[in-house]
Amino acid sequence: MMRAIVYEIPVRLFTNGTRKRVPRGTLAQNGSGRFEDLGDACLEAIRSLGVTHIWLLGALRQATLTAHPGLPADHARVVKGVAGSYYAIKDYFDVCPDYAVNPADRLAEFRRLVDRIHAHSMKVLIDLVPNHVARAYHSVIRPKLDFGLDDDRSAFFSPRNDFFHLVEPEGQALWIDPPEGWGPAGGWPGEDGVDGRVPRVSGNNQTLARLGPDDWYDTVKLNFGYDFVTTEKRFDPIPPSWWKLDEIIAYWQGMGVDGFRCDFAHWIPVEFWTFAIGRARGRDARVTFLAEAFDNWDAVPGYSKAALVEAGFDAVYDEPAFRTAKRISQGVGWANDLDILLDEGQLEGRLLRYTENHDERRAASPIVQGVEPRQSGFGSARAGIAVSQALWLAGCGPILLYAGQESGEPGGDAEGYSGLDGRTTIFDYWSLPRLQAWSNGGAWDGGGSSWAERQCRKSYAELLRIASREEFATGRRWGLNHANRNEPSYGHHGQWMWSVLRHLPGKASLAIVNLSSSESFETRVRIPPEAQRAAGWPDAGSAVFDPLGSFGSRVEVSLSELAEHGVPVAVPSSTGEVFSITVRGGSA
Repeated sequence: MMRAIVYEIPVRLFTNGTRKRVPRGTLAQNGSGRFEDLGDACLEAIRSLGVTHIWLLGALRQATLTAHPGLPADHARVVKGVAGSYYAIKDYFDVCPDYAVNPADRLAEFRRLVDRIHAHSMKVLIDLVPNHVARAYHSVIRPKLDFGLDDDRSAFFSPRNDFFHLVEPEGQALWIDPPEGWGPAGGWPGEDGVDGRVPRVSGNNQTLARLGPDDWYDTVKLNFGYDFVTTEKRFDPIPPSWWKLDEIIAYWQGMGVDGFRCDFAHWIPVEFWTFAIGRARGRDARVTFLAEAFDNWDAVPGYSKAALVEAGFDAVYDEPAFRTAKRISQGVGWANDLDILLDEGQLEGRLLRYTENHDERRAASPIVQGVEPRQSGFGSARAGIAVSQALWLAGCGPILLYAGQESGEPGGDAEGYSGLDGRTTIFDYWSLPRLQAWSNGGAWDGGGSSWAERQCRKSYAELLRIASREEFATGRRWGLNHANRNEPSYGHHGQWMWSVLRHLPGKASLAIVNLSSSESFETRVRIPPEAQRAAGWPDAGSAVFDPLGSFGSRVEVSLSELAEHGVPVAVPSSTGEVFSITVRGGSA
């Protein structure tokens, strides 16, 4: 079975060749990536990393300050940034005109991109954002399917409504206090609070009409027959929002899209997911659904990651693994803690692992502070690679790689709305110099990249190749820290070192990672008798360790020596080693 490798591409930024980068710049100033620039050379370079799925981040048309013929700009108070948030979708049946050579031909250009990706043996994912839409949502493609057309605006909650309406206190109007420097506070001369139309609940469940900088004030929450205040569920008859989302999913399936990354899936009733995924699979049994889902946010009753998988999701975000890795890198956790990753239970093969995505600080960001994931990077590209090795080689589920991660993109710019936060903007027009260097004027051969950037990309390609090997994609796991953590040389008793044996009948590999950013370790890694028996090794013989990576040397150790003293390894800081194992005297 092929392991899914998902490459997240922010279309707005990925192929943007504009070198002028003006903070808060317009489309004319800073430019934008386009669908057509994702050509054959580009796609082949992506596929060469081992990528199986391309996630086209921000493909759908969002609320924006940029006007196009027939598509006026939105009011500044309900747009974050200049380009607008990828997650304030204005038309679920349309794509962003910024990405088209001819904006009037944007859907055809998108469809041609889908066909090109398929021609390079990869699949296409786009976002599904069911929790909220842009406050200024209006479809020009399917206006009869707009949300809220038949809402009873006198009710806060009704199972027949698409939105939640702030009916109390009577007569209140929407008031927005944007972040400092992003325009004056005030109302919105649109739907909310105008002509007797009461304000609607924001995407982050705020039941107040006054919204501040930290609120999702550019979005409104959709109603799925679940009252998030009282926790009442009313799904009979099926709410109209369910049918509209089904129409949206069917539309994009008809456009050749292979699957959906579903935003904030834990805020949507599991019953809806069972309905929507079941209907999508009735149209195409191969359609993919990935769930962004967290355990540290309020969720609907009945939610669990296992429930999402039962509803049909192919995989769910493994945020606990990401948080564990962050804590270790910051010295407030130990590498021994990674052993919890080895028991996925009923979620076996369904946990999507990542070290970067658009919501998190870049792994290579030099901003390292606090223990919350969004407050810290890993400090360097090398550290990000080492953590990726630990997380990806510990499991069997899909892997997420964020565009630019493979070149060590540090997210070091204050692009606009999000400021200097170590993340790559999802709100503004920008370009990424390291991706531009890799593109090398459209050759996509890395000719403009530095030696360090090329080595970073080589390391990720190598790691993804290893992670796709059968023993890592489907094999069993035996954590080795328990057998080695009594040794001080083993990363100070397992504070920084972590290792795992991955095995299938006739095939086995050893992965070792040093998560310290400052110390190298020379040690021996024991594989105890019980692990050897679990792998099906004989009682006597020897094990040959062949490096799978770009450094290390072949080592042969007797099985008894391996159990008692271990295989010798030297692991530099922020580095990992992987060995394939051949057992002599029996089958590995």
